[in-house]
Amino acid sequence: MDLIIILFTVLIGSLLTFFSGFGLGTILLPVFTLFFSLEIAIGATAIVHFFNSFFKVLLVYRYVNWKLLLRFGSTAIPFAFMGAWTLGKLDSSDFVIHYNFYFLNKDVSLIQFCIGVLMLLFASIELFWKKKEFNFSGSMLYIGGLLSGFFGGLSGHQGALRAMFLTKTNISKEEFVATSSTIGLFIDFTRLVVYSTTISIIGVISIQSTLIPAICVAFVGSYFGSKLLGKTTMKSVQYLVTFLLFIMGLLLVFGFL
Repeated sequence: MDLIIILFTVLIGSLLTFFSGFGLGTILLPVFTLFFSLEIAIGATAIVHFFNSFFKVLLVYRYVNWKLLLRFGSTAIPFAFMGAWTLGKLDSSDFVIHYNFYFLNKDVSLIQFCIGVLMLLFASIELFWKKKEFNFSGSMLYIGGLLSGFFGGLSGHQGALRAMFLTKTNISKEEFVATSSTIGLFIDFTRLVVYSTTISIIGVISIQSTLIPAICVAFVGSYFGSKLLGKTTMKSVQYLVTFLLFIMGLLLVFGFL
């Protein structure tokens, strides 16, 4: 049953990334966290997300806006390295936050607390950024790359920030998906290289019976998502994912996961 839930999540997530404002990592990390330790969940999400980005790039590479990619990627890639390195430091920290308030008596590691806060932050971004009028261009794209790269390397939450900036550059939906997917692929590769030296790869490999089917299902979702690229964003699904992020973020922050 656990595998079915994970595969269903991967299928829906990889499908929706083609015409929604959130990425596969946004929806997959909370689900992986339900079944595996946070460290393994982050590593596993990065691997599935990498292959999903790879499949998407194969399907839509001809639409890549290379000028925009170079602007955004020039800061995204080096800061993805920094974010992934920061994750390793958080994971090795012995710092513990202790809650003792009525029925709540929990110890929360630094990495649990930080990832939980990030989930809450990006849930807020997913919910509110489209309601605001932004116009990002020029030097702001470098800042967007910096933020997307760093948080992508740290927790995998990169889609919301990347979408916030790229959708305001007056490119077509096809260019947006292709360019965003290619940047995401570079960020994923960068963080996986760093993760291989900072987190337990053995632990991630130990769940290969889950990872391999998930990667295959991601390809299926990406293929059918490319066929539905012209469809309208599914608002109800975005709100559901945002709600899930809030819940999982709170559970991590207060030590229930």
